[in-house]
Parts: sequence; structure tokens; C-alpha cells
Amino acid sequence: MRDVRALLTPAAFVGVVATVRENNPGMDEATAVRISTEALKFVHTAAKFPTMRITPSNVVDEGGTL
Repeated sequence: MRDVRALLTPAAFVGVVATVRENNPGMDEATAVRISTEALKFVHTAAKFPTMRITPSNVVDEGGTL
């Protein structure tokens, strides 16, 4: 999949980004967008390879906290 953001509607993606920012006071929008996009990449990869053991980075797993 080239654009994992296509997994969500634009409104849903905005909502995810907003949640990441709300949970990380002071985080800029670009960082929240990057974390949200990386989280979607992780979910897509996990679904594509269900028998592989993978883990997200700490930042993606926590949804922030750089």
C-alpha cells in the first residue's frame, strides 16, 4: 500500500492526529501526523503478515513522548 492514510477517512485521520496531540501537550502537528502515519504503517504491516512477530517503535507505541 502506497498511502496508508487511505486506510482511514480524512476525518478519521484528523481525529487520530488530534488524539495524539491531546495526549502529548506541546506536540506540533507535523510530529503528530508523522506518529499517526507510522502507526498506520505498523497496523497495515501487522495485518499483512499476521504470523510475524513485530513491534512498533516506542514513540509509535506510546503515541508520542519523543
